[in-house]
Amino acid sequence: MPAGWQDSSDATYAKGSRPAPGEPFAVIAIPAINVEWAVVDGTEPEHLRLGPGLLGHAALPGEVGNSVIAGHRTTWGAPFNRVDELAPGDRIMVESPTGTHVYEVTSQFVVAPEDFWVAEHREGAWLTLTACHPKGSARQRIVTVAKLVDGPNAAFVTEAFGDVADPRAGEDV
Repeated sequence: MPAGWQDSSDATYAKGSRPAPGEPFAVIAIPAINVEWAVVDGTEPEHLRLGPGLLGHAALPGEVGNSVIAGHRTTWGAPFNRVDELAPGDRIMVESPTGTHVYEVTSQFVVAPEDFWVAEHREGAWLTLTACHPKGSARQRIVTVAKLVDGPNAAFVTEAFGDVADPRAGEDV
């Protein structure tokens, strides 16, 4: 856990403060594709060289909204190299200063690089992973959407928003 952060995993809804750009603040683990990487704040090239990066305006993992994390598939360690192998039901864990947030993949699809709507706010608590597609090309983006299903804020999100469905669930790349 980064210095100065407090573990608030017992909070009903813990809202974290933003780390400094480029600072690692969480660990993402995706067992289905053997991923475990530190996540940094920011998606500028100098940030993504360090590992997957949280989009600047996105919610922090575990918060209400859309937590958007981008990562490379073929360069700088290729943290999201096998992201195209994820399927609905696969679990993604993000350990942050507020606890471990467990997400379940609901959909995966391909968009154009200028389709910024994938990073917009969403009702409930979501995790969106983005990476270039196909491997070795920046022509498109592969997008994986996952819903918060467990963790310190899961009960709060369910109570506040109910069972919000992913409108794209069932779509495939």
